[in-house]
Amino acid sequence: MQGLLDSTETRSKGFATPGSALEQEFVRARLARAPRRRVSASVLETTTMFLPASLAILYEVDELGASRPVMALRGTTATFTATDDIAQRLSALEPVDPFSARRAQAMACTTLCADDVGGEEELRRSMFGRHLRKLDIGSPLHAYLWEDDRIVAGIVLLRASCEVPYRRQEAGLLSRIAPLLADALVLGRCSAGGQVPILPEERLTEREREVAQLVLCGASNAEIATRLGMSEPTVKTHLTRIYAKLGIRSRTELATQFQRPTSQLS
Repeated sequence: MQGLLDSTETRSKGFATPGSALEQEFVRARLARAPRRRVSASVLETTTMFLPASLAILYEVDELGASRPVMALRGTTATFTATDDIAQRLSALEPVDPFSARRAQAMACTTLCADDVGGEEELRRSMFGRHLRKLDIGSPLHAYLWEDDRIVAGIVLLRASCEVPYRRQEAGLLSRIAPLLADALVLGRCSAGGQVPILPEERLTEREREVAQLVLCGASNAEIATRLGMSEPTVKTHLTRIYAKLGIRSRTELATQFQRPTSQLS
């Protein structure tokens, strides 16, 4: 496997030899047999083909808006090498991050660049900007991948502080391809192949089973709340417990890993 991780194919495409755990995960996903893993790697790679980056990170976003880095690509010209450390620090900065998935969802954005959050100077003076400089990173460019009414994943493109920063024109290009990337990610996860397991209802309470079945039928949180006579925050609480019991992290995983029930929304 290490030979595959150090493949000349990866290096020839302008990417550094994968050294960090996130970079190695990209190569594993690219070589994986499961479509859902391969398509995640393809989405990240395709983005960097249109918009070169010193470092590109794909992250998942859960129901509460929290992000988790999944894989990364580092360019051969990158001046920084601590990919995993950078990803972890960016996640830790979420409370002061003007590009966070929670803020993007509230703004209904598909992309965000420095121009969208006050400009380069304001970002540079902010607490988040000061942390970026410590990491030798310039202003980032984010793509947010939506499924129905929420962000389920995102891509952050980073360049070193000494490189030309991302501008509005590049953000415009990314905004045009982001919906296509989102569709590819969601459809790829649905194309798992093989037998899809039935929802293990014995692990769930009666109310949790009702919520899970409605999610599998394609209902939104608002529709579930109306159908079951509860508030949307209560629906989210049930979903959090369902994820924990089933060993999954998101609505997308629930919808793609288990069979849809025969009953439908009326």
